[in-house]
Amino acid sequence: MNKNFLQGTYLAFTLILLIANIDCTPRQKVAPELEAIPLQHSTLLDSVISAGDKINTIKGRCKVTIHSPDAEDNFKLDFLYKKPLNLKCYIRGFLGSSVASLLSNGDSLLVYVPDKNEIYIDKFTENGYNTVLNLHFNFLDVVEAVFGSIDAEVLKKTPVEFEAEIDKYKVVFDKEGEKETYYINPGIWTISSHQVYREDLSSLLDISFEDYVLIDGAWRPETVKMVNPIRSEWVEIRFEKQKINKNIEKSIFEIDIPEGVEYIKLY
Repeated sequence: MNKNFLQGTYLAFTLILLIANIDCTPRQKVAPELEAIPLQHSTLLDSVISAGDKINTIKGRCKVTIHSPDAEDNFKLDFLYKKPLNLKCYIRGFLGSSVASLLSNGDSLLVYVPDKNEIYIDKFTENGYNTVLNLHFNFLDVVEAVFGSIDAEVLKKTPVEFEAEIDKYKVVFDKEGEKETYYINPGIWTISSHQVYREDLSSLLDISFEDYVLIDGAWRPETVKMVNPIRSEWVEIRFEKQKINKNIEKSIFEIDIPEGVEYIKLY
């Protein structure tokens, strides 16, 4: 057989292998590190609201890790979220090995566990205790944190402190004997962290939003971590396969419940 033919065949085969091993998956754009230039509070407000308005629905998966001094647990879930606070999750590995469905409409919470034939019902309260996760995090705070919600009415108030730091903006508000601090990423106008603490500076809640990537024209964090320093509790959520502004029918946020299910109130 012709030697040149063999060499040519070998080179062609090698080239095919190299092409086959090239990762053709589109790369997500990572958030740039920008300098926080001085600007007016109203300009910052408009920029943050505009960035938030780009997101109406989110679909994806995430891994949740829960830690407290008494226990640690982790589970995975697929979720669908639609503004203002409609949320449905399919949970795996929570409450044992059962698959569960979680449904929220913003003021209450329902967790349906078919294998156990049980439904857990909870109401969002102001005492900050989450009876579903058994942590001192109000579930409404968790939902808002996970999906990057920010109360525009809060930002419209006159801050007690507002400054441009090296790579972020710091905005501090008074809130009924507590202080709330938001750190905002310049350029992409998203939350870097949200902190709540008392007048004596003891921390009540610290939420960090990390590793922002551009997905379907909107910036989303890949990791959110909520910490209750006083009680040594934290929740970490790592996202994957996020899709933005895909159509989600209203009927999705409904659960068909068979007869004979046991209802368990957690409030």
